[in-house]
Amino acid sequence: MIQPAPKLFYDDVINSASKLANLQSAIMRSNAYRNNVTLYVPQIADTSNNEIAILMCIDVVRCAQMMGIDFMKDTKESFGVQMLCYQILTYNSWLTNRSWNEWEKVSANIKYVINNILKHVPAIKIQYPNLIIPTILGTADNDNKNQYLVLLYRWASIVAKADGTITIQEQDCLSRLLQTPLPQTNNPSDQSVKQKNDPVEIEQTKQEHYTDPFTELESLIGLDSVKQEVMTFANFVRVQQARKANGMKTTPVSYHCIFTGNPGTGKTTIARIIAAIYKELGIIKGGQLIETDRSGLVGEFIGSTALKTNKVIDSALDGVLFIDEAYSLAEGGANDFGKEAIATLIKRMEDERDRLIVILAGYTQNMNSFLNANPGIQSRISRIINFPDYSVTELVDIFIKCVEKYEYTLTPGGLFKVNDVIQKEYDKKSRYFGNARFVRNLFERTIEHQANRLAKQPKITQESLAEITGEDIY
Repeated sequence: MIQPAPKLFYDDVINSASKLANLQSAIMRSNAYRNNVTLYVPQIADTSNNEIAILMCIDVVRCAQMMGIDFMKDTKESFGVQMLCYQILTYNSWLTNRSWNEWEKVSANIKYVINNILKHVPAIKIQYPNLIIPTILGTADNDNKNQYLVLLYRWASIVAKADGTITIQEQDCLSRLLQTPLPQTNNPSDQSVKQKNDPVEIEQTKQEHYTDPFTELESLIGLDSVKQEVMTFANFVRVQQARKANGMKTTPVSYHCIFTGNPGTGKTTIARIIAAIYKELGIIKGGQLIETDRSGLVGEFIGSTALKTNKVIDSALDGVLFIDEAYSLAEGGANDFGKEAIATLIKRMEDERDRLIVILAGYTQNMNSFLNANPGIQSRISRIINFPDYSVTELVDIFIKCVEKYEYTLTPGGLFKVNDVIQKEYDKKSRYFGNARFVRNLFERTIEHQANRLAKQPKITQESLAEITGEDIY
């Protein structure tokens, strides 16, 4: 019997496996893949309708073999191999709704399937000792190739750490997985780049400035449960609007929300997207998000709190008022002015019910206590969305997103170090762990250390200005 794995390991492997499986469609659409697959592996392409899945599974098995993992044994590492192969072969979200015990029921079948896949390996291995998908994509599709290698690396690093240690063999495999930096952005000197004064380019820039909030929501890293909650509510609002348009009865809808969760879990970002979604749906006219906290609402002397709170609320009319650490309004003593701010807020929520939407945010436990102590707030805000902490894999994704956004590249050693640093911080985290905020701070410190390293070099090239190495990450 497979030893039960920690839920964190289970979730991380599922997350990594899902992303690799989802990459199948992009690779299949790639011209490089379609042009080269029959050339490189005709014995697969000619006999299977699911060649991409088989080729990916062969790469997975090769990685496992390089790390010294026997997928036929019942270990956490072998479970990671089996799970990834299953997700690739089925290409659906079956695993996301299955528990550890349910997985054991299909483990034997997966071993059998992988064993059958291995029969293809010897013929391919003679000619192509490296991973197959990157070999097929070559240099013609660096984007998909690099994304594939990064996702495979993250999966391998999670599996390698499953038993608490990384062997020399496992470390060697991880180092070999990423032999090139992450893709760079387009070089400004490239002749294909349009001139800044090109009217076509200017018009395209204007059009690209607007981002559909639903697309932006979907593009966020992690937060799957939050995305589902927001989309479900948006769909509900659409249906109610359609019923009203057809003269049918509608259900009363409250648009106010409560966000609970630890720092850096995306609450402010989601609040901004919700404001844009509400505007898109015609719920509010302005769509602005006004952010505030206790200091922005509570005055220093009698009578000043109501004036201060009303002023902030006025600025949020026809938009969304986002109050962070809202529980702090009720944590003072009997004479604390925070209670006056709450009373003012409740009255304005009633008076401006068609123009004011409020989102209150804070730590889960503190917000629960806050609601229990304030029935007026609780009765007006029934929609509570919990923001889970990011997984290690998602935090690494966020770091890489920062790297790409600011036109840096990350070497294999740099990526390995990022994984290691984030994992160590994650293992000792408390409820005050900064999540994405911690990652952004890590990135800022990283580019500062890179600057110190470059300052010691006699010659600085364009490539070195972009490159982030393991030495830069602390």
